[in-house]
This record gives sequence, C-alpha cells and structure tokens, in this order.
Amino acid sequence: MSNFLVGNIAGAFDFSNEMEKLLILSRMESSRDYLQCLYVRAQFHFQKSEYIEGRQLHSRIVNKTSPTRLPTLHAHSLASIAYLDVLTQGGVDQILANVSAARAVSATLGSSSINTMCSYVTAKLALSGGDTEAARSALVGCLSKVRGIRTDLSGLCLANLSDPKNGMYRPRDTFRWVMSYLGFTQQTKDPWGTLHALRRLGDLYTIMGDEETALNVFHAVLEGATKLDIHLLRAECMVGIGDILNRRGESMQAKEIWAGAHPLFVRSSQMKDATAVEKRLEQRTELDHQFGQVNCQGGIN
Repeated sequence: MSNFLVGNIAGAFDFSNEMEKLLILSRMESSRDYLQCLYVRAQFHFQKSEYIEGRQLHSRIVNKTSPTRLPTLHAHSLASIAYLDVLTQGGVDQILANVSAARAVSATLGSSSINTMCSYVTAKLALSGGDTEAARSALVGCLSKVRGIRTDLSGLCLANLSDPKNGMYRPRDTFRWVMSYLGFTQQTKDPWGTLHALRRLGDLYTIMGDEETALNVFHAVLEGATKLDIHLLRAECMVGIGDILNRRGESMQAKEIWAGAHPLFVRSSQMKDATAVEKRLEQRTELDHQFGQVNCQGGIN
C-alpha cells in the first residue's frame, strides 16, 4: 500500500482521473504515470471499502508490469491483491502465491518495505484463520519495523491491534491501543483513520457497559463515514447502534438500522457480516412474532 492512504484522497482521486484521461488521449496507457493513476484509484476504492474495484485496478497494473518492468509497482500491486483477497475471504493458495511473488521481487530489489507489507498480509491471513496469537505477534513486529517510516503500514497495524473485534487483548489493554491509534491518526492528520479509531472506541464502550457513550460515538462516526462514503465503516456503526437498541427493547428501530447495514456489507464484499445481519433480523422477527402472539393470547383471556 502507499502513502495515498492518508491525506486528501478524494482530491488525489479527482486529479488522477484527469491525468488518466490526458494520458489515454496521448496513447500512454502503458506508461508509469498512467499506472500510478490506476494505483491512486485503487487506493481510493480501498478506503471506501470497495475491494472488488480496487482489486481489478491492481490486476490491471500487474498485467502491465513485471518483475523487470516497473518492479516496485508490480510487487506493491501483487501484495495489495493478496491483502484485498484476505479482506474478501479469497482462496488461501492464491493469496500465498501472490505474497510469494511479491517477496521474490522484493528480494531482487532489496526492498524491506515490500517484504514488510507481505508480512502484514500474512498476519491478516493468520487473523482471518483464527490464529490470533500469531497475528498479534506478527503485527507488533511489523509495527516496530515501520513506525516512523511508513505511515500507511503503521496505521494498518495499529488499526488491527486496537480492534476489539479481533480479540487480541483484554479491554484495558485494547483501550491503550485504541488511544495509540487515535493519537497516531491525529498526528498524521488522517480523517479516515480517525473515524476507524473512534469506531473501535465505540465498541470498547459497548463492551464496558457504557452504551450511552457508545451510541454517541457510533452516531458521530456514522455521520463522518456517510460523508466520506466508507461503506464498511457505516455498516459496522449501524450494527453497533442496532445491537444497543435491540438490548433496550427498541426492536423496530433495531431491525430498521440492521436492514440498512446489510447492503453496505454486501457492497464491501463482507458476506459473513451480511449473513450475521440476516440472522439478527430473523431472530428478532421471530421473537417479535412470539411476543405478539403472547400479547394477543393475553388480551383474549
């Protein structure tokens, strides 16, 4: 991944679109500049959790480059494809093959940066496979290598280490990681990362039983994520809000907001999360139906 992950992503995306049009008019579709434009667009889609579109652009880059032609860009896109496949539950063999290919280019170039990115991807793969301990160790190691050097990878490592959903630490230790991540996003002036850090804070408040504060945090993050059109983050906040409303007995509102989260999970290719929302809706509807029958029977008696 590149440092396009921070800063004015939308502005960079618009600029890259204009540059791409000019380069096409100049018949320079295979040039370094054109491929860099594709890379910027891919990163923009990544930020919005449009992982399929991002992968398609990285595939185009890989097809127009090689280990000997623009090798750095080639390797970064290979690693990015592997990462996006992890995020969308792609095949493990293909993920490892792309990581291996990227590492081979890294070895030829003597690039520790690409190799570290590959280590991050394998850590994410371990996490997705349920090996939390191995993932935690790898992420801490990766962070120690890139902190102060690569802003993008530092942010990704912190995002994972601080996420209560990953279950890497107890709440108190997770809170320290969240504060570290939030401070990092403030230091790097990363509005996208700040929203992700705050979602983690909302999850922690929920775990610790302060649901009122959690609701306030989720609503604030949802507003920001809606403005930036970050599909997955919106869905995560909506599920958090819906779960709290459900526990409070506000089932109609809970079902409404869960239903709104479902297409956002689908849009970001998170089918496991989409299925989990479907189960929430089914279970709540069944409970409401049973409760309604009891009320009706009670009224008749």
